Amino acid sequence: MEVSADRGRPSARECAGLVGGGLAARLRERTTRSGPWWADGLALGAFLVALADLCGDLTMVDGDVWNSYTPWVIGSVVLFLALLRGRLWVALPVALLEVYQINRSLIGGDSVLHVVPQFGPDYGTGETVIRYGAVVAALVILAVLAVRGSFRPQSRSWWWPIVVAIVWAAWHTHLPMGAHDVTLCSADDVCHVARVAVDVPLFDLARTGLTILLLSCGVWATAVTRDLRWALAGAFFLFTSVGVHASLVPAGNAGPVILVTVFRGLQIALVAAMVVTARRGARARA
Repeated sequence: MEVSADRGRPSARECAGLVGGGLAARLRERTTRSGPWWADGLALGAFLVALADLCGDLTMVDGDVWNSYTPWVIGSVVLFLALLRGRLWVALPVALLEVYQINRSLIGGDSVLHVVPQFGPDYGTGETVIRYGAVVAALVILAVLAVRGSFRPQSRSWWWPIVVAIVWAAWHTHLPMGAHDVTLCSADDVCHVARVAVDVPLFDLARTGLTILLLSCGVWATAVTRDLRWALAGAFFLFTSVGVHASLVPAGNAGPVILVTVFRGLQIALVAAMVVTARRGARARA
């Protein structure tokens, strides 16, 4: 690194180059010591889903630290931390418990063998079956590989909880998105039209924006390593995220619908860019 004689510190460009070079070296090192690329991609994808779920689940205890959802949120925290530190055998039973709890109306019965208590949300939809079932399936595959000795879970940076903090702060902020007319009627059947403001939670926009940012980082990581694991992680995350942006759309307002479509299309385009970049790198090496 060069530093001119008339200043005692490097420029912003030089600092960015140093940071980028260090991150690139760390990414290349990870691709050589974490086992099969697809296994590491599955692990990263499951971690991203756990991260997104924790960001959403924390809103369940907002203003009320202990309620019926608190055990569920504790489970989300444990799952996130277990995957953050590469504790696969801690994460797998927690993921199994979550997939049962959130789909218990489909499974039936008061509890599993009358031992596991019921707590947390009970959606029982196709989306939750896919989302939580895919995480369990990924962890089962990784567990089999770990037993065979062909995969060793890696710990991740403690910087990741910053994402949770950002989304948590965004939960308390709303953005005005115009207004629409509603008809209000009194008990005497006297009706009038009122203009009602429409607010979009910054929580959802922040979550979508961070998703785009992380996928953009995945494109950069793919360009540096020419490896498909980042594309697999991004594709896994998007596959399990069908419908999670529906809360962005308020009734009677078409603007956010277009916004959601654009965001979703951009996310798909970023994953496609990872695939194309990695395949070009593979052809170049061949």
